[in-house]
Amino acid sequence: MAAFNDPVQREKIKLFVTTLRHTTLLIRGRDLMAKGAPAGPELKEALEKTLLAKMDGVIASREEELAFALRPFNLKP
Repeated sequence: MAAFNDPVQREKIKLFVTTLRHTTLLIRGRDLMAKGAPAGPELKEALEKTLLAKMDGVIASREEELAFALRPFNLKP
């Protein structure tokens, strides 16, 4: 944080260090595969995008995580 003079960037770094870095998903790849998603790089990418959406505050619950992660596979929770 000390390297940034911009207060906006400092606040973003502070938010990540104090809160967002502890964010984890309530779902796993096996949850997606149980719904029909194939194993592979697409599964990993879906989980990564879901984590980012959770960090952005777009999703909060386990059900929302599952629905969001299954979208690229056109699958329903």
